[in-house]
Amino acid sequence: MAELFKSAPLLKKHGLKSTKPRQRVLSVLARLKRPATAKEIYRAIGVRNNDLATVHRILISCERLGIVRATSFNDKSRWYDLSAGHEHHHHLFCTRCKTIDDLSFCRLKYFKKAALQKNGFEIFSHSLEFFGLCRKCRKNGKTVSK
Repeated sequence: MAELFKSAPLLKKHGLKSTKPRQRVLSVLARLKRPATAKEIYRAIGVRNNDLATVHRILISCERLGIVRATSFNDKSRWYDLSAGHEHHHHLFCTRCKTIDDLSFCRLKYFKKAALQKNGFEIFSHSLEFFGLCRKCRKNGKTVSK
């Protein structure tokens, strides 16, 4: 397996011990640089080094602390990516080939201002994902798969 992600200071900052299983999970997410399901992370680590239940527990605790972010796409699975040390962003999900790309900006401040002015509603969190066809699938003449 590739070098472990330097997760010890990050985990310590959030009050978690830097265990090998936690380091492995965060290392996979850092290496992939895209959202992944718990099963994908489990397979990437290797069955000898962990079990799926442990991966789930680690992801849930890291999500609660803001170390990872969970996203649900059309398939209703939970996908995780690192949020600590990464700027907030959204995702582009190809419904045909299932690739996921980052949309590296967010215009939430405009929505926050409008929601507060018009409805008196204060936004503190949001989720926004886009579904469609990637460039490769569009070039190959594929149609939208729902």
